[in-house]
Amino acid sequence: MFEGTNTLNCPDIGTDIKTCQGRGKKIVLSLGGGGITTYALSSEADGAKFADTVWNMFLGGSHDIRPYGDAILDGVDLDIESGAHDGYVAFINQLRTYFKDESKQYIISAAPQCVFPDTNLGSTLSGSAWIDNDYVQFYNNPCGLASIDDKWNFNYASWDNLTKANTNPSSKMYVGLPAGSGAAGSGM
Repeated sequence: MFEGTNTLNCPDIGTDIKTCQGRGKKIVLSLGGGGITTYALSSEADGAKFADTVWNMFLGGSHDIRPYGDAILDGVDLDIESGAHDGYVAFINQLRTYFKDESKQYIISAAPQCVFPDTNLGSTLSGSAWIDNDYVQFYNNPCGLASIDDKWNFNYASWDNLTKANTNPSSKMYVGLPAGSGAAGSGM
């Protein structure tokens, strides 16, 4: 732990990150998830401030508290499944201002649930935010592959069209599926 905080100091993970990057692997910070989220971005100001924090602690910035030491992650993935979400466009746009002046290529991806539009990320994905990749979670929801009679009759086209309309013309959409039965509970 860094003194006076609840933030873990994990230099060994930082070494592992650099090893993986040296082998051509992109390492991103995943924000959110299906569990309890302890933060919310309820305004544009919250989003911009959180982007500053993420940039300085995990990406190309500098801060006294860097959980992975001098390792610089390759970007962020938004797996937002709860909490206030009005500040995510500002979060992404603020990060993009940092990305412009750097020689390193960063990525921002999103992992929305397949319900269309996604309650938590829908406005972010259809707005002016520059997303590189959408990893749509086609599981644990009625639109998932296991929840319908015709496993190929899911809402792929809706997500594909949204991705094509993204501010980033190079944005790609991927079908997200769990790697094993234990990874998705009863939803797959």
